[in-house]
Amino acid sequence: MTLGPAAGSAPALWSVAHRARAADMAQLVAVAAADHGDRVFIQPAERGIAPVTFRRLEAFAAGLDAYLESLGVPRGATVTTLFHNSTLAALLFLGTLAGRRVLVPLNPKLGAGEIGGILARTAPAILIHEAAAASRVPDGVHPAHVVPVADQGAFMESILALGGDGRLSSRMDLADADPGRDAEIVFTSGSSGPPKGVVLPHRSLLSDSFALGGWFGIGREDTFLTACPLFHNSGQVFTTLTPLWSGGRTTAVRSEVAMLRFWPTVAKFAPTWTLVVNAYMALLAERPQDAVPTGLKGLLSGGSRLDGELIARFESAFSVPVHQVYGLTETTSVATVEAPNDPGRVLGSAGRTLPICRIRIVAEDGTEQPVGENGEVWIRGENLLTRYHEDPDLTARQIRDGWLRTGDIGHLDSSGNLFIVERLDSMLFVGGENVYPSEVENLVPELEGIEEAVLSHVPDPVMGSELVLVYGLAEGALPRTQDWLRVLRAKLSTFKVPKRLVPVTDLGIAGLPRAANGKILRRRVEELLAERVRPSEEDEG
Repeated sequence: MTLGPAAGSAPALWSVAHRARAADMAQLVAVAAADHGDRVFIQPAERGIAPVTFRRLEAFAAGLDAYLESLGVPRGATVTTLFHNSTLAALLFLGTLAGRRVLVPLNPKLGAGEIGGILARTAPAILIHEAAAASRVPDGVHPAHVVPVADQGAFMESILALGGDGRLSSRMDLADADPGRDAEIVFTSGSSGPPKGVVLPHRSLLSDSFALGGWFGIGREDTFLTACPLFHNSGQVFTTLTPLWSGGRTTAVRSEVAMLRFWPTVAKFAPTWTLVVNAYMALLAERPQDAVPTGLKGLLSGGSRLDGELIARFESAFSVPVHQVYGLTETTSVATVEAPNDPGRVLGSAGRTLPICRIRIVAEDGTEQPVGENGEVWIRGENLLTRYHEDPDLTARQIRDGWLRTGDIGHLDSSGNLFIVERLDSMLFVGGENVYPSEVENLVPELEGIEEAVLSHVPDPVMGSELVLVYGLAEGALPRTQDWLRVLRAKLSTFKVPKRLVPVTDLGIAGLPRAANGKILRRRVEELLAERVRPSEEDEG
């Protein structure tokens, strides 16, 4: 394989010629090493681990290929990893894919039963996990090889020692690249149901990361902070793969560290770009006194709807531009995003469609909705999943003639900005009327003393559903049920006003259950309500 023009004459960043140089991850890693050599790609957050240059990244990928081959794990086999964010987690993500094996990255906070279920469904040839997660590796369900890693730096060096001349081209035919080859199986957060195995090809990961780089005009000197989990594509694409295209630098930090010490972490590693979930950005906005001067050019934020007023408050307090994004695991994280310095920006929207995909808003009868009218968001493009793992029925239901049915309700404005209203499967039905939870949840900031809330329901034999607002109080606050109901009744139709307001502690938990990406686990809230709350016989207001 020819890696492209000689050093010093590589195609311009984000050009068609540059994109054409890599059809899979093996080619991208090799191209990046040829272009950027001894420039630092990963600046470790951990002590005692040497910076990873682009050349060392390729050597690690070659060494990992040799290591897995020595264990009888062939190309195309499934490799499962179980790590919090770390330098090694990033290297295993890139190295596994560069070796043309299929990665199944798992959340180390999953329970043993959940991990066992996924292992049984995906049948990996090997499980590599951080030693601290050993108690979560279930008995009785094991791949052929289970490799606990106690010293991540030492493990990295042992893999590098197996890399020979450090070139992937010495171990494989780089020209044998198939962009449609399976790259990874990412399990969804399960925010609205059981986790699904989303099969993503190399094309999707490369296309989405390249498109984001071009969208923001990322340069060689830009640096990134990976705060979102690397076991999900929210941590893989923009903050890990985009700098691999550009010759930039990235640092992976544990998500908990980023949440608790965001501004000190930003000050330490000086990123120009990062991506966080909206729930976390909302928390930062409440603590403007924690901010420090930074070189952040922008902060991408997504995972749920976010009030435009909060975005404006964040930008005013921290002088950091916020770019709302929208996407799913099935769209390799990002499908729409706000553009920098966009005169057509509308606070509260999720921006416009990336050049690699298209969006339609579809009515219940399958026709396309006009501008401003709500319908289901359908997406097609280069960043879509291939299929759901071992679930052809779900694949057939969700992918229609190349279009992904997202299950999200939204609309487009005349400028192409996307507004997400609600999840289709979160819609509640009360006496034949549709209720979008967001209609109620958007009023929560007006309910004094409530820190977080979610609209759910318990079954009602007459009305279908009895609406229940589950809430968590701010520190030191007391319940003000009647005051809250007065606010809701003044703003909502009668059938949309919750009949019950239930503190989250009544469900036996301290706070609303959330997935790793910050999304509220609505299905879990429903289950807890069904277990602990009986429908009321009359309006308690």
